[in-house]
Order: sequence, then C-alpha cells, then structure tokens
Amino acid sequence: MFPRCGFQRIRTGRWKENVERARYVPCNSDEFTVEIKHVREFSCGMLYYRTLYLDSKRDALYVGAMDKIFRLNLSNISHSNCEIFLRVTSSPKLSGLRDALNLEPSNVANCVSKGKSEHFDCRNHIRVIQPMGDGNRLYMCGTNAHSPKDWVIYSNLTHLPRHEFVPGVGMGIAKCPYDPADNSTAVWVEKGNPGDLPALYSGTNAEFTKADTVIFRTDLYNLTTGRKTYSFKRTLKYDSKWLDNIDRYDGCFVFLEGAASAFPHSVEACHHSNARVPEETDGLYARFSYNLRDIASLSRFFGLLGGMARHNED
Repeated sequence: MFPRCGFQRIRTGRWKENVERARYVPCNSDEFTVEIKHVREFSCGMLYYRTLYLDSKRDALYVGAMDKIFRLNLSNISHSNCEIFLRVTSSPKLSGLRDALNLEPSNVANCVSKGKSEHFDCRNHIRVIQPMGDGNRLYMCGTNAHSPKDWVIYSNLTHLPRHEFVPGVGMGIAKCPYDPADNSTAVWVEKGNPGDLPALYSGTNAEFTKADTVIFRTDLYNLTTGRKTYSFKRTLKYDSKWLDNIDRYDGCFVFLEGAASAFPHSVEACHHSNARVPEETDGLYARFSYNLRDIASLSRFFGLLGGMARHNED
C-alpha cells in the first residue's frame, strides 16, 4: 500500500519521487509539513477568470474576469489585491498602478427578462484583452449582460480622458460573444490592413440566438482624423463554396474546432482545421465567405488549404 500522506504515486510505471509521477498529501503531524515556496496563487472568488494577456515589458499579467479586469504583479501574483486602489510602492514601475478595474454590465433587467440568469449570464465577462500600439493602451471587450460592449483603457487600468476617444469603440457585437460560456477568439492587428490602419479580427457569435457565427474585421479608422476609411468585413451565413478552391495567401490565421461524426450513429470526434484571413486585400467578403458552423461537417473527409487541416480522433 502507498502512504496515506506524503508522496503518493499517481501514474503506473516505476516509482519515482518527482512532481511528474507523484503528488504530495499533507499529514497532520508536523514532521510531514512541507512549505512549497515556488507556488503562488491569486483568487478574488468565483469570477470566472477566462482571458489572459501577458505583458512582460510591464511585468504584468492581465486577467479578464466577471465584471472586472485584474493587473497581477508577475514577480508575485499573491501580492495583488482584489480591491480597486492606487498602489504606492518603492518601485517606480509599480507605483500608482491599480490592481483591478470594475466594468459593471448595463441593462441587466433586459437580459434577465430574456430568461438569462442574473448572477452569471447577465454579468459582464471580459473575453478580449489586446494591446494597442506599444502596449500603453488596451482594447477590451465584454459580454455586458448579453449585449457585447468594448472599451479602450490605459495599461495602468485607468480610463481614457474624453479627448482621447477612440473611433469605432463602444459596441462589441461580432467582437466578443453574447454568452460568457461561448468560445471566441480575437487579435488586434496593427500592420498589413488596408491603408495600414489597425483593426480587430475576431471569431465569435454575432447574434443573441447564436445563429450567426462569424469571422469579423472591424471598420478601419484614421486615428488622427477619426474618419472611417474602410468598412468592416465579415463572413457570410450559410455559404461554404469557398472550400471548392482557395488560393494560398498571407493573412491572419484562424483556427477552428468543432464536433462532427462521419456517419450516423458513429463516434463523434473533435476536428481541428485552420484557415487564413487576408489582410492587405479586401478578400474577406468576396473570397472568404463562409459560416464557421459548416467547417466541422465539411472537413471530415478532406483537408483545408492544401492539407493544413488536422483531424484528431481521441
């Protein structure tokens, strides 16, 4: 028998006392007390911490949660505070920084009236955190009680002043999901877009009913004048003809995953594939018009983009 406390084997094979093949179970006796100094933890309760952005230049880990965004100290995340306050330290790099910023949802009553839960669905879950420019500003998007909304804030978790208004920011539809339980992805692209203007590329649901899964690029604005130079681009619904022939070209990679089975009553498998969204051209509308929901079923028998797709069956 293995000991009830101390190190216990958790995998088959030859016994070795290491972290890969053993676990430590604390004992009541002081003789078995072990202090694990390298472990650090952070928690402010059940806030569904689902989005991370690591900024090594600022020694910070940004965490998107329910109704909050946190900025954790990389040297020791345990020193981070759940409350919102301005920190004063001996380090100029950390002094004056907030540890958290509240982003409460709007119109919770309307969300609840549609049958969603008040304490989960109808909260504001931060699902996108992306650096803009040199990282001094952050783009964020949250579910906002099933009415997606986006913001731009400073990296020290303070709001922009009114004279620094960023055009195109405010409505988060197609940039992050309605439902906090949905999978989504997004990336802020500074270079290579038409006019070399910055834009957000996203993959998410663009409707409350989840009927519209979309790959999306935001409107392109001249940030100096605030004028819209190029309109948004998005994939079309229910059009998968692009699979017949598609060229190789540079752009953003979009990785897709879905469940599908090859035949009725067969075992359902997880299918992975990837695709490219063009940056410099306007081809997202004309050459890349498809619905993400079609990918899982159509990629069962053949690879996408010249065999770059991967088919996994576990």
